[in-house]
Amino acid sequence: MTQPLNTSTITSVNLASAYSSKDGIPTTRLSAVAVFDMLGFSAQVRKAHEDGRANELLERLKATLDSWYEVTRDDGGFLGRRFWELKAFTDNVVLGIPVQQGAEEQALSHVLSAVASLQRGLLLEGGFFVRGGIAFGDLYVDDDIVYGTGLLDAYHMEAKIAIVPRIVLHQSAAILVPDHARRYGDIDDSPQGQLLLQDEDDCLFINYLAEEPEYEWLPRHRDLILENLETCRSDAKIFSKYLWVARYHNYICALVPDAAEYNVPLDHVALRAKRLSEIVKR
Repeated sequence: MTQPLNTSTITSVNLASAYSSKDGIPTTRLSAVAVFDMLGFSAQVRKAHEDGRANELLERLKATLDSWYEVTRDDGGFLGRRFWELKAFTDNVVLGIPVQQGAEEQALSHVLSAVASLQRGLLLEGGFFVRGGIAFGDLYVDDDIVYGTGLLDAYHMEAKIAIVPRIVLHQSAAILVPDHARRYGDIDDSPQGQLLLQDEDDCLFINYLAEEPEYEWLPRHRDLILENLETCRSDAKIFSKYLWVARYHNYICALVPDAAEYNVPLDHVALRAKRLSEIVKR
């Protein structure tokens, strides 16, 4: 059995847990919660083990998570506690950000940005396609357990709704988005407008490439998609998941000037996604 990641490398040891309390009694807190896993990771682990590359795969995953942590961590904390907690075990990751009173928008914006960065890093640096869910709800995290309705709702979106390699918002998070986006002069300039798209099934999902990605992202993203489309061509169910990513990729290329050369060759049209400004009225 694959050993879980040592999470001590992706948490700050200088600050108390984001969910610690003065009396030491474990208590859930309203949180922005993200849950996601890596598509086909179990098969990759078994194949790596058979090929004698188990540690190589582990090192690649750990390096990607550590790199993301170094970029996104905040050593300042809040009242001597970390702002957030991250738990990684095999192919699953849970991110919890407790909500300070009246700071729901800050917590949601933080989790959207953090998850987009991690999803992009896992894919472009590690080659791992990600599926997941984001929710608002009660959560408690310590060294031993992750617990709460926020976890259940985010996990439900990952396991039952996301289906393809996308990270989708549970209603508990999606309901907050319009009011938050309207606080900005232009919805397209809001963090929500930049980091979210509405899919063809009306789910809001993380736009991890954003609307103005670095050009070097696009050929790497395209090549990973093409590699997986070819590998999974005989499995219609898995093939359809990477087909969705290809259509998302072509949607992004259509928005980026002079990016048509990076398109994935397809008989299918680009994803008919909608920007937040198209669905949220002022």
